[in-house]
Amino acid sequence: PKVVNGGGGGTGGGGGGDGGDGGDGTTSADGAAAPTPPPPPPRDRRIAVLGCGTSRLSEQLCMDQEGAWSEVMSCDYDPGCIAHMRTLHQADPSMRWEVADLSQPCQGPNGCLINGYFDAVLDKGTLDAMLCDTMGSASASLACNASRTLVNGGIYVIVSLHPPELLQALLSVPVLGFEQPVHCTTIPRKKRSKAAKGGGGAGGGATDPTDPTDSSDAADAMMAMLLEQAGASGESGSGLNYEGDVSVVVARRMKRSMERRMEGSDGSVGSLGSSSPSVADGVAVGAAHDAILERWFTEAHPLLTKEREGAIRRAWERKCGKGGEGGATTATTAANAANAANTANAANTANAANTA
Repeated sequence: PKVVNGGGGGTGGGGGGDGGDGGDGTTSADGAAAPTPPPPPPRDRRIAVLGCGTSRLSEQLCMDQEGAWSEVMSCDYDPGCIAHMRTLHQADPSMRWEVADLSQPCQGPNGCLINGYFDAVLDKGTLDAMLCDTMGSASASLACNASRTLVNGGIYVIVSLHPPELLQALLSVPVLGFEQPVHCTTIPRKKRSKAAKGGGGAGGGATDPTDPTDSSDAADAMMAMLLEQAGASGESGSGLNYEGDVSVVVARRMKRSMERRMEGSDGSVGSLGSSSPSVADGVAVGAAHDAILERWFTEAHPLLTKEREGAIRRAWERKCGKGGEGGATTATTAANAANAANTANAANTANAANTA
């Protein structure tokens, strides 16, 4: 029946001028009062933070948007880290801390990622760490864990230094069950001053341990030095700015009841069934990730081109003072040292023979 808003029981209230019998004044076409549906019961919203470390991210999720998350489960493979965070936040019952190796399936009786349990999964930098593995099995296991633990329609949020195109390809493997296309965006990476990095000025750059953005990472400093010396200005040499941009990816989990065939970005076609990725599926996802990473880093966007290798070598020589005449002198010294070593070895061998 057509529903007419009676404006509080006035002309269409069906129950008198004050709307006493008309409830909220909503009636059907025949004048009968339409029942007001009860409000939906409040639903717990749960989020999992994968590879939490000692970051304040989980704490901020509880503090921001009061009531948005009824449970924040944070996991990491380091038992000492988890023990520290449990002690630090023991007064907050909404925060849970678990030890988990995300390169392995984390479901089952002893796992912390229950199938179809979390509304959202947040990964800030963990996929990047997994991609440092020599094979794609680690990143595949991480993606499978996220897919399994999400509710129907749940979202997997990734914050990464890798470009969106690579992340989209990794999450497009059909058996993972994410809606396509995966939503991606990039944001400028927050720049830190030399003082914040501990790199310059009077007094150096003392770091603030309470500031989660403050760091004196030696690896970052070395990479920045090489990029600066090579004149790359933050470019990786592949046309991608690995130092300047941060990618944010949001992938939505399909309903498990959906039966459909999907084509992946690599042209493979897979069938998405009614269940989450199994262990066997994880092997297949690992093989797909291997192929994607091989193609990405060797063909599409190689990080170590001949030009890049030459730039790194020249930068290293300049940093070590091996350029120009110094380079020739160093080379002569190295040659003399090698000759002296060979002569000493020959003498020792002769002496040993004489003794025998």
